[in-house]
Amino acid sequence: MPIKGERLRDIRQKRGFSQRELAKRCGLGENALYIYENNKGDPNLDSLITIANELRVSTDYLLGRSQKPDGQFGDELRADEQALLAAYNADDSTKLLGIIAKRFDQSSKDEH
Repeated sequence: MPIKGERLRDIRQKRGFSQRELAKRCGLGENALYIYENNKGDPNLDSLITIANELRVSTDYLLGRSQKPDGQFGDELRADEQALLAAYNADDSTKLLGIIAKRFDQSSKDEH
């Protein structure tokens, strides 16, 4: 699936990166981002993921599958769901289990 070059360019500029700087941070050749931004070629999957991570956007956004830079979920998640994902992404098992336990406790109270 082809990358949306204009989206890549816009978000790169919004984040304050030059093509050269972002390419270096992503371990790409100097001309790679020019090629991607001008729809003359597409990154492989690993490069796409690296670019998205550096720009703090979803791969779906760069591919045109989502209108939201943060992905399809974005701000649609409840606060407890966001906390759960944050704990999971931070590899914080103590916090993760605490959130789950709190949810189970709440569910059991709701049943009675």
